[in-house]
Amino acid sequence: MKKEYTNRFKFSLVDISLLLLVSLASVAGNFPCKRVYWLSEMPVFIFAMALTMVGIIMLSFKRSENNRFRSIDRLVVIYFLYLFARAFIEYYPDAPTDRVWIVIVSLLFYWLFRNFYSLPESGYGNIIQGIVSLAAIHGIVGLFQWIALLPQYDNSQKIAGLFCNPALFGCFMAIGACLSINIILETRSRSVKYFNLSLFIIIVAGLVVSCSRTAWIAAFIPSTLIILSQYFKGKLDVRNALLLVTVLLIATIGVSFLYKMNTASIEGRMLIWKIGWSMFKDHPVFGMGYGKFYTEYGNYQADYFLSVTRPEEEILTASMNYYTFNEPLNLFIEEGIIGGLLFMILIGYSIFRALRFNDKKYKSVKVAMLSIMAVLIISGLFSYPLQDLFFNILFMICIGIIAGLGSLGEQGRKSIPVMNFRLGLIGSLLIIGIYSVIKIDAFYNWKSAKEKILISEGDALIKYKSTYSMLSNNGAFLFNYGSELADLGQFERALLILTRAARFGNSVELHMQLGKVYQSLGQSEEAERSLIKATAMNPKLFVPLSKLMLFYKETGQYEKCREIAGKIIRKPVKIPSKVVENIKKLAASNIQQL
Repeated sequence: MKKEYTNRFKFSLVDISLLLLVSLASVAGNFPCKRVYWLSEMPVFIFAMALTMVGIIMLSFKRSENNRFRSIDRLVVIYFLYLFARAFIEYYPDAPTDRVWIVIVSLLFYWLFRNFYSLPESGYGNIIQGIVSLAAIHGIVGLFQWIALLPQYDNSQKIAGLFCNPALFGCFMAIGACLSINIILETRSRSVKYFNLSLFIIIVAGLVVSCSRTAWIAAFIPSTLIILSQYFKGKLDVRNALLLVTVLLIATIGVSFLYKMNTASIEGRMLIWKIGWSMFKDHPVFGMGYGKFYTEYGNYQADYFLSVTRPEEEILTASMNYYTFNEPLNLFIEEGIIGGLLFMILIGYSIFRALRFNDKKYKSVKVAMLSIMAVLIISGLFSYPLQDLFFNILFMICIGIIAGLGSLGEQGRKSIPVMNFRLGLIGSLLIIGIYSVIKIDAFYNWKSAKEKILISEGDALIKYKSTYSMLSNNGAFLFNYGSELADLGQFERALLILTRAARFGNSVELHMQLGKVYQSLGQSEEAERSLIKATAMNPKLFVPLSKLMLFYKETGQYEKCREIAGKIIRKPVKIPSKVVENIKKLAASNIQQL
């Protein structure tokens, strides 16, 4: 690493460009974006457009260094082609969900990275140092949130930095902590050591205020192994073995303590995993398809609570979840045993190749990549880092650098035409970039249509209709479009749009809206079915029950109305509010009147 970390940081234009893309990906999941109905799915297309511009400029003016299509590259291609194939097959004849674009841009980024960072001399140390610096910047944002200088996550006391979840923020802090420790231990430059020590302090502070127990564990285990590997110097005698066992014992006690800090959170995950396991059993070989957990979990949870009476603890714990909080389970649910095995082979082979690489000059690079992978694997057991664009990009960097480390002994061999590869990559980037621009324009048209609906219904509906062709696989757009049609009394068209919305984005609100539309069309049985499903998708909520009670009252089913009213009165309240209080009063009134 002597060549990698010197007294002066010499970042090339390529280094800066790639790090800017990484930085953009790190803020793509910014929580305020997720809260804006028309903006939530747009960041990945903004990143794709930026990737296109940066990639084409770099490919046009800098010579490619990639002269070897390695086994890891083949595994990456096979695994991603499988993801694409399953997504397209599952959604056929429709286009797959927009979530598949995380996979598309991650693969394109991988090939762009491999094109310019195929050999260790390419400057891996600059990329690692850039990631540490970026982690420190996010850590500063988190600390500013902690001292109330910046708005906090979801207006609560949780600290998430520029991420949509404290666990993802904590995961990045864990990665930054491991990488900074690695640099501090390896570099011989005092200025680099002190600089990274200051970054380490900021990152650890951010890690602490994230209050993410998973991130704490993910930071502790790899960091400890990095320090111990430096201490062992390749030797494992009795004393060192005892030290390692002691560390593992401390880690076990720590995990037990962290579990007891918030058992409700773990119980909630256990319920998700229980229902998720039933989803896997229904599609064990090929899985449900990429992004299907996001849309199907609510249906499975509704069936779970409607099948038999469940304990009150489970009802209060349940929520409408879109993530498994366990990456291996999510992988097997969506991609089946075949997809799971392909991913395990990719990970296992990458780790194997990294461990076999023994060039001491690049030992720190190897340790850094293994550290990132370790943090992602540990975090993935209780969170969902690989559902986020940024962590997919970090994962691609890890795989790309490990593939590059294996190229040392094969620098003179060529297995792919460099010019054809460059032209193919430029062509792919152009197609993706043009499509992303069209997609972004569609998002802004959606925003404009929403703003015009109260002023000029006709113009707004024309915009919705013209935007439909580009956003027909976007669940949020379909729900909004269908709801507006329902509010305007166009129930038949609204039913078509809302039914399609359930294929690309599920929610309690969607099924309540479907119940309203079915009732307006005189389809009482379908309306009742939709409203009952809404009550079971998130069983602790009161609003769906109140809608069902009102439906029974309006359709003259008074016995069922009284039954639901009684259920509302007896239902325990998890979070008291004025809305819940009014619903309980309305239920009591219905029992007296009917």
